Amino acid sequence: MLWGGGSCFCGATGNCDFWVYHLHRGSGELLLQGELMNDFGFLKATTNGVPDLVTWSHDSADRSSGKLWKFDGSAYVVQCSWKIHRSFRESSNHHWDLAEEHVEGNSCDDYDENGKTATKNRSHAYRLAISAAFRG
Repeated sequence: MLWGGGSCFCGATGNCDFWVYHLHRGSGELLLQGELMNDFGFLKATTNGVPDLVTWSHDSADRSSGKLWKFDGSAYVVQCSWKIHRSFRESSNHHWDLAEEHVEGNSCDDYDENGKTATKNRSHAYRLAISAAFRG
């Protein structure tokens, strides 16, 4: 994984261009050239022998977008995506605390942690687990 830095590769929200290569016998094969993300993580689940990938972008102070990528044999492709919306409230000490968080625009309802067809409740739990793992 290569992650761009500086104003040539990054936007004002902290999202940057990135590239995923597979290194084999001293050469690199480009698997994904992505734009504008600020966090990523490889999952234990694999597709065609390559770890599945989750990327996040920072859309605004109260919204983040997530994507699940799977390897199709030659490149990573987006399998599904979702948005996490947050609302905040001011605390008594003039700090802002998270009041509520929810998923919107989800297209991942059909997948579980192994990339198999799942019930809606199980796939929802998977998204929340990914959210917790990568968004802390």
